[in-house]
Amino acid sequence: MKFTALTLAAVFATVSVFAENPLGFREYQQKFTLSFPSEQDAQKAELKAKPLPADYKLAYSSRWDDSTPKHLDTHEVMMRNNIKGTFFLGDLNWLNVVMSKDPDYIKKLMTGGNSIGLHTLTHPFLTAKNPYEQFREYMRDRIDLEVKSQSPVNSQVLPYCNWWAPAPFIPLSVGWAMRATGVISSPDVMYPNRENELGYPAKSFAQSRYVAPGDRNPDLARFNREMKWALENKKALAIQPSVSMAMHSWHTAVGLVNLDCAYAMVADNPEWWYCNQNEYGAYRYEAQNTSVTKKVDGKNVEFTVTRVEPFELGASVPLWFSVDGAKAVSANGAKLVNGSVELSHADGRKLPDVYACADKDGKSQLPFVSLVFTHPEEKVWKAELKTLDGKPVEQLAFSFRFPSQWSKEVIRKDLGSQNSVSVTVAQDAKKNDLYYRYGKPYYALQADFMRDGKRYRLYADIREEGEKNLPVTASAAAQVYVSPEKPDLPGISMPGADPANFNLVAGELRKVEDVGTGVVHPGMFTGPAWKDKHALMIVEFKPVRKGRLTLVASPNAKNGEEIWLNGHKLEFDKDRKVEFTPLEGVNRFVIKNRGALAFLILEGEKEQVVEFLPKK
Repeated sequence: MKFTALTLAAVFATVSVFAENPLGFREYQQKFTLSFPSEQDAQKAELKAKPLPADYKLAYSSRWDDSTPKHLDTHEVMMRNNIKGTFFLGDLNWLNVVMSKDPDYIKKLMTGGNSIGLHTLTHPFLTAKNPYEQFREYMRDRIDLEVKSQSPVNSQVLPYCNWWAPAPFIPLSVGWAMRATGVISSPDVMYPNRENELGYPAKSFAQSRYVAPGDRNPDLARFNREMKWALENKKALAIQPSVSMAMHSWHTAVGLVNLDCAYAMVADNPEWWYCNQNEYGAYRYEAQNTSVTKKVDGKNVEFTVTRVEPFELGASVPLWFSVDGAKAVSANGAKLVNGSVELSHADGRKLPDVYACADKDGKSQLPFVSLVFTHPEEKVWKAELKTLDGKPVEQLAFSFRFPSQWSKEVIRKDLGSQNSVSVTVAQDAKKNDLYYRYGKPYYALQADFMRDGKRYRLYADIREEGEKNLPVTASAAAQVYVSPEKPDLPGISMPGADPANFNLVAGELRKVEDVGTGVVHPGMFTGPAWKDKHALMIVEFKPVRKGRLTLVASPNAKNGEEIWLNGHKLEFDKDRKVEFTPLEGVNRFVIKNRGALAFLILEGEKEQVVEFLPKK
């Protein structure tokens, strides 16, 4: 079966053009002229950005997660079929192992027009992390990947596809971390338009629907069904006209053959734009956030386009326009292609050629410049750049990047030509709710500049010691055991009951660091059989006042997960909530699950209103 785009016909209208630029990226103006048969035609002509380049009806890409040498096998199959995609490399430690054996690993993956994307520094449950670590998981991953690949990154995929949490402020904090890092695209579970739950403004987050026929042995029948569903969902495609193959390079030898067959079904379609995720994200952001003005001079019209700098977007893709109301006969400063306008970025407007990262003393792989980033006062950050040979850098642009504790995601400072410069920025407000106080503060600085015709990007970052003596989190309070086959959950959940009387065995855990308030996640079972085991987690607490409270949690009954309180099983409503009245003294939760569990006790919409008791 060969897929066509006929099912997409008449779905896409031209994108209306507005100068919104909701993420505040740096912009520039570009001019070109179109000539028309008559003055009347010139007056009627309107320029509108196209939803995709040229006359394409669909963007087709691929999403491949994690840092594994088997991506090279997947890449080979993609190249045979002229398919492009993005390799989302997560877990820096494992990536370093892979690259120690094959230093050209990333370079090989990027051949054929592929790109690199973010999959976080350690591949955690992001909603389980505190806000500082959420930001660091993305930002430090971006720094490391851009330096290793010498290429820009603007896309991500969520570890474990995890974004839901028991209170809205938690996924909003994760989304903040994405935006502060510079993420504008994703082939992930938020498709086609749930980006508002991550806090993204409209027209700022390009998403692709992923099709996953199987990681080891792709099922071609399943692939056909999912592609059919994707192509027939006109409503979703009108919002996000993109589909992406997914998700893990775990293929057997037979699986690679099946993958080859699947790609052959979707290859060489003249109505599809074969792109990587970075390109799709960059194009969609520009197409939806570009403004156009016109100036008529007889038969000629000078158009001025306000568009985003490519080094902000993370990909350099020509922007395409339809010409409505009249037919242009020639163009100057742009290309006229089948009645449409192709506008490449202006000369000198380009992506960085070189990426580097400075240490705390300002030294980096760039011998001619130093960059020192400090945090001299609670609400003040300082950047100091100095050339070491007396020759200035040009077009210096600082981007200060912040976690969700603060009021601004990014503060930009444009400084022109500089030999030596010191710049301070300030944040006027910091969130002081308990959720934002855990963890080690982390901040990043991005310096973009030109020198001798090359564009450079130099990073610096800061990680500080965290606040001491904070209240114990539910995760830190949890005592963890391997669940017996038939545990006495009513008995174990009674306050004061001795776990030793129920034949509970302490679990061997891989400790999870930097957990936030909104989760119970003391660790994961180690060993080959951990996926077949349930944990029993005992969490004790005292209420800080009398009255009813609300627990929001996410036990999956299909997986045999349960939560018991003081001898009674809790039954959750459709919103994953249950109300309860705690005892005046010690209360005990017993949680049966496989690992992380979203878990938050609320008073109204407020966060934790109980005192968790330390492990005994």
